[in-house]
Amino acid sequence: PLFVEKPLGRNAAEARRIAAVIDNAGIPFATGFFLLCLPALRQVRDLLRDGRLGELVSVHAGFTHTGLPSGAFAGETAWMLDPDRAGFGAFGDLGTHLLDALGWLRPGAELTLHSACLTSAADQALDVAGSALLTWGESVLCTVSTSWVSRPGGLSIRLEGTVATAVVEGGRL
Repeated sequence: PLFVEKPLGRNAAEARRIAAVIDNAGIPFATGFFLLCLPALRQVRDLLRDGRLGELVSVHAGFTHTGLPSGAFAGETAWMLDPDRAGFGAFGDLGTHLLDALGWLRPGAELTLHSACLTSAADQALDVAGSALLTWGESVLCTVSTSWVSRPGGLSIRLEGTVATAVVEGGRL
C-alpha cells in the first residue's frame, strides 16, 4: 500500500504522470485528503444524496489557516514556500482539499472553473490566498476561498438549497 501526501506534482502534467504510475502499479493508494473524515461532511453528503436541501442554488467553501504569520512554513516545512519544490501556494494547498471534498459530496457533479484570483505578498514567491468562481454540476454557483494568513482560520462550507441551507463551521453541521 502507498500513501502519498500532496502535492502529487508541481503542476497538472506532473500530477497526471505520477497518478498514472500509481494506477499502473495496481496497489492500494491514498493521499492526505482528510476533510472526507469529518462527520459533518458525511452528514452533508447524506443531505445532498437524500435531496433534503432541495435543488442546490449556491455553495461557498472556505479553508484558511494562520500558517504563514505563525511560522508554520519554517524548518522542515519550508519547502511549501519554494515554487521549485511545492509548485503552488495557499490556493493550491488548501483549494485542493476543498475541490476533493466537493467532488466527494456530489459524485459525478463536474466542477467547471470560470475565474480565479490569487493574492500575493511582497515577501513571498507563491500566493498567500486565493478565490475561484466555479459551476458545480449543471448550474450551481460555487465559490472557493483559501488563505494561509487568515485569523482565526478554519473550514467553512455553506450549501444553499431551495428547501434548506446547510452550514459546516468549526467541524460541525
